[in-house]
Amino acid sequence: MSNPSARNKDTKQPTKATDTTHTPYDTSKVMKRDFWLIPLYIILLNIVPFLLILPFWVYNNSTHVKIPKTTETFILTLGTLIGEIILLLIFYLMHRKYLIPLAIKRFSQAKQHILLIISAYIAMMLATAAYNGLMKLLPKAYQFTETQNQLVILKMFDNPWAWPVLFLDIVILTPFVEELIFRHLIIHELGKKIGYMTGAVISALLFAFAHVTGAHSPFEYGTYLIMASALVFVYMKSGRNLAASISLHMLINLLGFISIVFQYIT
Repeated sequence: MSNPSARNKDTKQPTKATDTTHTPYDTSKVMKRDFWLIPLYIILLNIVPFLLILPFWVYNNSTHVKIPKTTETFILTLGTLIGEIILLLIFYLMHRKYLIPLAIKRFSQAKQHILLIISAYIAMMLATAAYNGLMKLLPKAYQFTETQNQLVILKMFDNPWAWPVLFLDIVILTPFVEELIFRHLIIHELGKKIGYMTGAVISALLFAFAHVTGAHSPFEYGTYLIMASALVFVYMKSGRNLAASISLHMLINLLGFISIVFQYIT
């Protein structure tokens, strides 16, 4: 006859092994503390650049020596970069026990979705081109060649010395930060309560809105809604793999970065 206690031990062992492969994100429980990223995102990306530029403004007022606009833009960009690093560091410290292995696993799985990512990028570019064509049919007051957000970014490239910082900001850190906010929080975490499809719609709408706060034409919203839709589609289609949407976001920003640099050097 078999030993009941031994049999109980055997049935417990697989459960213990399985638990070690799971993280709190695999449960239906909402990770409420992650939502601190939203106020931290707003504060850090506004306060850090301000604190960095403040001594230069004080010096400017006391000496009446005007700081070159390119230098001021560079300092503000550097402040944004530092703010993003602090935000990501805080997120890491919140989940340091399992975040790195989880990130490695997700990016490894994202390789399976390379075709999806490339297809989504091509579809986004075609949709954007068609949308821009339709914009030419609008009254002059509503037409635009570049969104106000794009014009602000283009202005940052006036100083070639800022390009390495801009690369780290635009191509590397911004995709991580924005995907954490708009995909991880809005879809994955909030979606546990309101449904993932509802979260996906809200994610796309909020992402587009965040990029047109200074827009001169209401139709600028459509440009970013197309981009948001591509990011949301890849995120959902990949099984809510944040690494997949981060990869697409990086691809979009990288090719945009290369395009701008090419314009400046030719």
